[in-house]
Amino acid sequence: MSYIAWQLRKRGFKTHSYSYQTVKKSVPDEAKRLIEEIKNLQSDTPLFWVGHSMGGIMIRHIRALAPDLFKGSRVVTLGTPHRGSFYAQTLCEIPLWDPALPLYSIAGTRSGIENWMRIFPKNVINDGLVALEETQMPEFAAKAEVPLGHAALLINKKVMTLIANWLEKLEIDT
Repeated sequence: MSYIAWQLRKRGFKTHSYSYQTVKKSVPDEAKRLIEEIKNLQSDTPLFWVGHSMGGIMIRHIRALAPDLFKGSRVVTLGTPHRGSFYAQTLCEIPLWDPALPLYSIAGTRSGIENWMRIFPKNVINDGLVALEETQMPEFAAKAEVPLGHAALLINKKVMTLIANWLEKLEIDT
């Protein structure tokens, strides 16, 4: 997320990055902890949210627990298994998404270095860790598919442009 934060700062956004544990602590407990940290930052301007993989699931938990933090917001997720995945289901249940809050889901369609695990059959489009179909929900405002692996979503210029255009409310390719 460092590259994305750096690129967003270059475009005039003020950014904050958060770490969380999903193995030693429960996702809902970590979401509660993050809510307290985020509340200390909140100002009169809306917060914009960008989460990669499990970070998107964390955003969903935060939204379910503290919807007031999302007034006027926009959300971008990268390679997030919104429909669940083998890994995400073992960690937590995924809260429902309120379609009133615009969410843009960007998904990879090319297995990268992550493909060494070969967890998907050859006919399933995936980014090496998350299947394309796991990233999509009909209630999302927009979606994009990029020919990248799961980790590459974090460092790709085209992905950065898609994120910035969505947060800046410019036209996007869906």
